[in-house]
Amino acid sequence: MVNFLRENKETTALLHTVGKAYGCRPSSLIGLSSPYVSLQFDIGAVVIGTNMENEREKKEREKGAAKKYPKFSDLNEPKGNWGSLVKQMR
Repeated sequence: MVNFLRENKETTALLHTVGKAYGCRPSSLIGLSSPYVSLQFDIGAVVIGTNMENEREKKEREKGAAKKYPKFSDLNEPKGNWGSLVKQMR
């Protein structure tokens, strides 16, 4: 089973995510009946799924930190007839 979890990380992570979304155990999604095997599978799915989520979040944070955000003084005056838009919204 350990080999299955390692070789199929994406599938295992998907089972973890679906289980979280629907409030059920990953082992129940694939129909495992043995309590011991189910527990071991669920633990592996949580570890792999959580690690993959953390790696994805870390990459997103690093990617976001690399973006250069404009300074307030660099922003241009908005274009368009904003005064009439404001009047319409009243």
